[in-house]
Amino acid sequence: MNIQKTLWVAWEKDASIRSRILAKEMKADYYTFTAFEGRKYFASIRYIVAVIQTLLILLKMKPIILVVQNPSIVLCFLSSITINADILFRTTSENPFIYWEGIDNLIQNHIEGNFDLSFYGTLPLGASYEIINLKSLEFSHRHGTKKHRSEYSTLYIYENPKKFKINRIEPEKSLQRPDFRLTVDTPQDLWVVRIIHDSVGNNDKPIKLEKIIHFLDIHKEVPKINSNIVLKYNKYLK
Repeated sequence: MNIQKTLWVAWEKDASIRSRILAKEMKADYYTFTAFEGRKYFASIRYIVAVIQTLLILLKMKPIILVVQNPSIVLCFLSSITINADILFRTTSENPFIYWEGIDNLIQNHIEGNFDLSFYGTLPLGASYEIINLKSLEFSHRHGTKKHRSEYSTLYIYENPKKFKINRIEPEKSLQRPDFRLTVDTPQDLWVVRIIHDSVGNNDKPIKLEKIIHFLDIHKEVPKINSNIVLKYNKYLK
């Protein structure tokens, strides 16, 4: 029995081999439900079925840790409702080196300031994450378009800063390195994170971001491997 009650939910079109491997490493119970695009009528029915299936498994397991593959707003709603949450912590599975040391500070700052969205700016790409109010996601769902209800679940908030109270915190100067790329979207990215893990990893324990940046500064050939990859909406992170 998994004491932590870790649950990984994926909808079929997002149920990649990578997600299954990561779920196994986390010792999470893995569930995948079919939700795909096709004929409009049939796809709509299947989408509703996937939503119901997801809700039922969340109510049944009531997980302490929940991982949502392709975190659309709908899945965020379901997750929050079943565990009675009003604030969500959002990170993605392709970011293995997040700034974990700053999580508590960001959450506390978000709550005290009553913000809609909080995040760290100017960190290496893939090191940050987001704290989001559920009500802000609900507003995004109602007023946004299809792209805002996809994995880019906070894009509507970034595009409409006058409608939301956004909290961008700058980390200490030594961590402000947006020129480094620590996410995994391409083979070059995977090469870089493997080099980092093999060089400064400590028995699979979390690695401090400062240590990673120090390594990349010394071994300048490593960050050059994936330095020419363009991000889709980088302007919101600068």
